[in-house]
Amino acid sequence: MNPSFSPAAITFRHLGSNIPYTDALSLQHELVDAIAENREPETVLTLEHAPVITLGRRANPAHVLLPPETLAEKGVALIPVDRGGDVTYHGPGQLVSYPLLRLDRRDLTPRGYLRLLEETVILLLASLGVPAGRLEGYTGVWTESGKICAIGVATRRWISFHGIALNLAPDWTHWGYIVPCGIADKPVTSVERELGRRVPIDEILPLWQKAFLEIFG
Repeated sequence: MNPSFSPAAITFRHLGSNIPYTDALSLQHELVDAIAENREPETVLTLEHAPVITLGRRANPAHVLLPPETLAEKGVALIPVDRGGDVTYHGPGQLVSYPLLRLDRRDLTPRGYLRLLEETVILLLASLGVPAGRLEGYTGVWTESGKICAIGVATRRWISFHGIALNLAPDWTHWGYIVPCGIADKPVTSVERELGRRVPIDEILPLWQKAFLEIFG
């Protein structure tokens, strides 16, 4: 970290459940400008999205297995976004977190920041008793059973946005509508599958905040 930069307390804001994707994205864009102009502190948003499939900058449209009109009938939005990565799903039963941090003042590249986000999720899962780690050649966080957390980030004005999607107990029907992250030969898992019990988001939030502050300070 830049020795001249001493981060003030990071603000954690939980937006609730069933949040439309476009609402959260608009808020991120507003906060990027506000943080860059010193009008807001660094902020970590947490939420559960309404069902949505997002396509990152390198997404292959063929990895969405149903046409948009069919997805709409099933209550699942389809939205191209400005993060890295391929196709992913967000919805109820998933902890989504969007950290908005000053990467330049922390001497962090986007790639280095992404690695620290992975480390934060690994630390969170360890506190739950879920062994997890990285898989060489892939982003995100993995257990022996499969990918448990997708990560895709973007930066503007050297402020990070987008972030992580940790599977707690999602609707697996919706996952059948995509090739997750464009990886056809590797399964997806969840905290519920790993532990054999449901972990409510209210139990996860303080653990996420603790892990985040341990890594980012």
